[in-house]
Amino acid sequence: MDVLEEMRNFRQNLRNLKADNLRSMRYYEREYGKTDTVASFMSGMAKGKSAPLMSIDYIIKRLEMEDEYGNS
Repeated sequence: MDVLEEMRNFRQNLRNLKADNLRSMRYYEREYGKTDTVASFMSGMAKGKSAPLMSIDYIIKRLEMEDEYGNS
């Protein structure tokens, strides 16, 4: 498995985790209200994955460009 494939797998895994956090957040908001601490925690967990996802997307784009156009 090359680095590009590993990064794509890691990105997908992180996206799946973010989606799980958002689903949990919505569940707790429905059950206990928007001021529930667990709902707020899950919201924070989901928001915390945004910056790493953007960084991984950037790295993947760079690796794809290197594969397509060469390392220059």
